[in-house]
Amino acid sequence: MVTILVKDITIVNVYNQPKPSKKYPEPPVFEFLKREIKEQYSKIVIAGDYNLHHKEWESRAEIKKTYNNRTNIDLVYGSVDLLHRISFSGVDENTLSDHSIVEWDIYMSQSKNGDEVFTSVKRLNIKNADWEKFDKELSSAIKDFNVHNKTLKSTDQIDDQAKALEEVVKRAMAKEKLEKALEAKREARQRQPSLALKRQKIEEAKKARKIFDHSLREASTEQWNKYLSSLEGNDIWKILKYINPKSNDTIIPQIRKEDGTLTTTVDEKRHEIWKALLPEIDHGLDREFEIDDDSRWPKLEFDEVDSALADTPNDKAPGDDGITGKVLKMAWLNKDFKERFFKLLQACVKFGYHPKVWRHGIIVVIPKPKKPDYSKPRAYRPISLLKIPSKVLEKIIQKE
Repeated sequence: MVTILVKDITIVNVYNQPKPSKKYPEPPVFEFLKREIKEQYSKIVIAGDYNLHHKEWESRAEIKKTYNNRTNIDLVYGSVDLLHRISFSGVDENTLSDHSIVEWDIYMSQSKNGDEVFTSVKRLNIKNADWEKFDKELSSAIKDFNVHNKTLKSTDQIDDQAKALEEVVKRAMAKEKLEKALEAKREARQRQPSLALKRQKIEEAKKARKIFDHSLREASTEQWNKYLSSLEGNDIWKILKYINPKSNDTIIPQIRKEDGTLTTTVDEKRHEIWKALLPEIDHGLDREFEIDDDSRWPKLEFDEVDSALADTPNDKAPGDDGITGKVLKMAWLNKDFKERFFKLLQACVKFGYHPKVWRHGIIVVIPKPKKPDYSKPRAYRPISLLKIPSKVLEKIIQKE
């Protein structure tokens, strides 16, 4: 079971084991619902695999497999006030599982009539991007936003230009529909003539997969034994990296507060981890520094920016602007953007200034390995996801 809280909406994903046990004589799903779903959850969505087969849903369901003949249809349950926020996308039956994929979106933006509308988070599908269209949209955005191509003569101008260039790239990403590429790919798949595989083909595919899995296990075992036989002396320790189990670090459990109670929401988790790992400190008095134009500082050249971009990974996690290394590299190929971005970097180097819009980052916490209690905030390590343009500037300064 996984529970997440997005603003005021609780989303619960549950998996119910198919048979009773000593630990769970009653369906764990029902026990969870009775214990956890309280009145304060006015907006909640519950989805999952209940393993409580129902004849109205599946005519061949075997009731004896369920808890004391209790049955339940696998559906997505939601509170009434969320009906206008959930949009059904479709059903994908092109799967080798005995489940079909039910696709739905929760909208998260503000509508014109004042109701909250939820939008699902979109990832960039760089592989299927139309870069020619992106290039045209980028030039159009630069023109629409009236982004000038003048030499920047102050830190205020640097801040304004950095923000403007970030907005035009984001505009081009949206217009080219990079953020909707995954959705378009899904719709294209649904338009195919053979949307749903016939039952016979699915069964054939399952049998073929079983044969493949069996052959793969045999081949893996044989190769593993050969590898073990080839190790000598201290080389035997090399196998540790293969046999040590990998934990699932994507889900942070409840965090224990100072008073001994556990957190119940994502906001509480965030607060407790932030308080423990990033406490407020006194930086002393704020001081203003005068920035001089030092002619001894080497003038920035285009090839230095080319080199910094070449050293930037395409798929490195971006900051809150969503601009990846690949997107910035493709933007750099655009003449209009290249001239303006170069002058921005040139001014940053000249004045020794880092634009304010590039100083924002996303803090992500990752578990430290082999900690005995992950309910303690200090069992985690914070990392910062900074904006890619900011990292390009850092690479340039580092090489100067």
